[in-house]
Amino acid sequence: MAGEKQSNLKKTAASIEGVVDSATLKLLEGAQKTQTTTFRGVLVLIKKLDLNPTGTIKQTAKNMKVLNEIRRVVENLVINKAYEKRVGSFVGEFEAIEKLNKNYYTTLAAAFNPSKAVFKQILKNQQQLTINSLLESGINANIVEPIKNIIQQNVTAGGNFDDLVTQLREEIKGVEAVTGKLGKISKTGKLGSLERYSGQIATDSLNQYSANYGQAVTADLGLEWVWYSGGKKRTSRSYCKKRAGKYFHVKEMEDSASLSWSGKIPGTDASNIFTKRGGYNCQHLYVGTDTEVVPKKVIDRNVANGNYTP
Repeated sequence: MAGEKQSNLKKTAASIEGVVDSATLKLLEGAQKTQTTTFRGVLVLIKKLDLNPTGTIKQTAKNMKVLNEIRRVVENLVINKAYEKRVGSFVGEFEAIEKLNKNYYTTLAAAFNPSKAVFKQILKNQQQLTINSLLESGINANIVEPIKNIIQQNVTAGGNFDDLVTQLREEIKGVEAVTGKLGKISKTGKLGSLERYSGQIATDSLNQYSANYGQAVTADLGLEWVWYSGGKKRTSRSYCKKRAGKYFHVKEMEDSASLSWSGKIPGTDASNIFTKRGGYNCQHLYVGTDTEVVPKKVIDRNVANGNYTP
């Protein structure tokens, strides 16, 4: 029985990771094309700016008015019908995550009741939050405003027009990494703004939903143990590298929130470490489990430190 539970635990975590990866890729389909179209649209707009003979931007009322057109132009280019359709399809993937979690916790504990209102509310809340983040409010704050700020800074400071174009190209379309001799990176790459933002939201929203669901079930069933799922990657944070693939008592997990590590989300504490985990874009999850599958040495460690009483 313990072996079956452990197998279900790991299969569920792997399946959730697969859904997250696949859903994120589908959401990002066409992102590069949209970024190119957006850059061209912004380029047409900034060509309206009045310049000095030297190519620097004049500080005029007309130039400041160009800023007022940014939101309309970028919103229309980014939030098109194809993008809205992808967002709609992406939000549907939360139900796939819900099904995987339901199946896992049903096999783990006979007392689990997936029909409880709290579980439905967690799903509804996360879906609405994700829609808001991927559409107008999120696009304005994370894509439109950075573009507007770049233009405003150059207009206010009388920047060079060619420099402005370069800054906007790098912000909107990104920067391709350049590899030097012997494979050394001579120029660090950077994704375009839509890829960066929507990719992070996609990964975080699905993983945070799964984490919120798991936290609610763990509390509901009174589970004392968790497994930190997900492998180690080159980009994994120190917090995750030390925990990936290991079992912990809930108290150990909560205590870990007081540690410091690069990439830790401000405000991470014992009450939210279950969902915040290693930080933004973290692809690891704490998954609740029972004593039967936990290694003896982990149990002994927690008995010794007073976290667990057999």
